[in-house]
Amino acid sequence: MGINRFNAELIQLNNELEKNRREAEHVRADIVFFETFDEAVALNENMTFTELLRKKKEAFNYLQVQPINLPPQGFFDRIFDLAGSYKIQQEKAEDEHKRNKARLSSEISSLDLTIKAGQERIGKYHSLDEYHLRAMLRTHECREEILLSSIQHVSAKRERLIQAVGPLLEDVAQYRQQESSYLDELSACQSFLQLLVLYSDDPVQRRKVHEACAEQFNGNGRPADVAYELNKQLQATQQQISKLEELINRVIGNIESATEASSQREGLHTGPAIS
Repeated sequence: MGINRFNAELIQLNNELEKNRREAEHVRADIVFFETFDEAVALNENMTFTELLRKKKEAFNYLQVQPINLPPQGFFDRIFDLAGSYKIQQEKAEDEHKRNKARLSSEISSLDLTIKAGQERIGKYHSLDEYHLRAMLRTHECREEILLSSIQHVSAKRERLIQAVGPLLEDVAQYRQQESSYLDELSACQSFLQLLVLYSDDPVQRRKVHEACAEQFNGNGRPADVAYELNKQLQATQQQISKLEELINRVIGNIESATEASSQREGLHTGPAIS
């Protein structure tokens, strides 16, 4: 019970610590960006890209299919060729025109994205406040110190609890094993008793049942007597388990009470993250 509570607190604290560290890294990245960003260079680059974009758009708008110039054809050339050469050249020119338009369109899209990214970087630079960023970073650093201290205190209390109830839990586990063993043996006795009832009119079979019982239970061939002794041992074992569990609960309660009192005196924060 107490150990589970401390485990839950440690999970919560470690999650808060991880979240706090991620946020601190974002703040540090913004500080580095603010310190290294050159606005003049960024503005000049954007102006250059904007002018290049304008020229690319003009080239795209004025891009036309190149005219086809074929040599003069004689009478027989026109009859047998039937303008086949012109059609081939026209298709080549149109394909070249499509490729050029696709290339220019791709370059325009790329430049447009580059300009927008540059504008966003400039906008981000103007939105940042160095003093505010450093204050946020200091807050995260203080928060980490508090969380690490809380983790250390909770871990120490958890360890004290484990040391206090650990041996008791081991004793309970041993008694549980004994309990399970007694229950298995009682089940075997119940099977022998059922066989004796089944063979109530068969002395030979009853003798075999008594022999099997004696073989399993150290020479005692009377299942009822064996069951009586097993029940006494089982009851004693279960009483020991109950006593140990009550003792464990008292120890846990005392440690938890001391932990709460200590936390109030120390003013430790182990709750949700500071907003």
